[in-house]
Amino acid sequence: MRLFINQNIFQPLFKKNMKYFIKTFGCRVNFTESDELKQELSKKLTYTTSEKDSDIIIIRACSVTAKAEQKVRQEIRKHKRAQKNIYVLGCFRQKIPEANKYFESDKSFLRFIDNVDYDKRRSLCKQLPAKDISGLSPEYRLPKKENRTRAFIKIQDGCDFECSFCITRLLRGKSRCKSQSQIIKQIKIKEAQGFKEIVLTGINILLYPDIHNLIKNILKQSTIPRIRFGSIDPRLINDRFIKLFKNPRLMPHMHLSLQSGSEIILKRMTRPIKIQKIRTIAKQLRAINPLFNLSADIIVGFLDETEKDFEKTLKLAKKLKLSKIHYFPYSPRPGTSAENKKKLPAKLITARLQKIKKLDNVLQQEAIDNLKNKKIQILFESFQKGFYIGYSPNFIRIKYPSKKNLTNYLKEIIISL
Repeated sequence: MRLFINQNIFQPLFKKNMKYFIKTFGCRVNFTESDELKQELSKKLTYTTSEKDSDIIIIRACSVTAKAEQKVRQEIRKHKRAQKNIYVLGCFRQKIPEANKYFESDKSFLRFIDNVDYDKRRSLCKQLPAKDISGLSPEYRLPKKENRTRAFIKIQDGCDFECSFCITRLLRGKSRCKSQSQIIKQIKIKEAQGFKEIVLTGINILLYPDIHNLIKNILKQSTIPRIRFGSIDPRLINDRFIKLFKNPRLMPHMHLSLQSGSEIILKRMTRPIKIQKIRTIAKQLRAINPLFNLSADIIVGFLDETEKDFEKTLKLAKKLKLSKIHYFPYSPRPGTSAENKKKLPAKLITARLQKIKKLDNVLQQEAIDNLKNKKIQILFESFQKGFYIGYSPNFIRIKYPSKKNLTNYLKEIIISL
């Protein structure tokens, strides 16, 4: 196996007219980075949606959970058997010893590119002939307009916290941010391409220095009608940030990296926060807009989570009236402080997952019911099986029949159930 783990010993691989395919795992940041990468490679290579027809396979990996990491390994093995040239980026590179263990018999090109180095140096792009990348700016070039209405703008990467369960901080490094000028430039390009909504993404976006000022400048220097945020750490939410949502261009929806409704469990996660603060945040946001929706990540079965701890999580989900719960079982990750702690029985975790799934179904329906008979502006994104699909400002998926093409169109409709 030829395994390249240092950008200084990369060897030229890409040739003119080669086709490449990108497979992305994990979070929205990963998908955003994959979209941006397409433009980096577009001057020399041809993107294909067919894995079989591709000469190069680029895998943007995820190791946040053991299940995600397993899927990445399976993907690499599949393309290894096809003797493809494989590049692995994202949250996997730092686990090279483990990668050697699984792929030591590989005969194809298999290259792991460090996530932090890639972010700094754009290592993959450097393998194209210099004359073909002379026009690349220091920041990512933006993808050409596709049939999309929502654009994702990465403003930040990495994290400065040390949550006991989280491997992301080890794989992504310390927090680092794009400049305001870079961000606003990207937004203006997206606006010119016809996008009507942007989502500001990152690993922990409220670590952006003075994000309040950034948003103020985005609102001042662009006219894009809809602005959303990626996942938000509730510990970093303050009154200044909440007041930003008084501007109608900021959509009334927030996804919280909540993880638990038990202060005991949150302390074990090294994520101390008073539950009352979270309730107050919800109250303040709904004072601005009664239809403000909150969704959240919940980890089930973290270290000695008691039935009482779990019930507190369910209680908080109800109290917050979450419109969507992204729930998943706790998965010990190498290098984290919680790695070697005793796990709860799988049967118990499965039972709790079933309970939270039932609650999620109920809460989602309640969020939908809240829109009944209300006039809501919908941004339509696609057409599926006779209906146009779009999203309300508070991020409820809407189906609407129309003979007129509504893709990338903002339209006020009355919601009927």
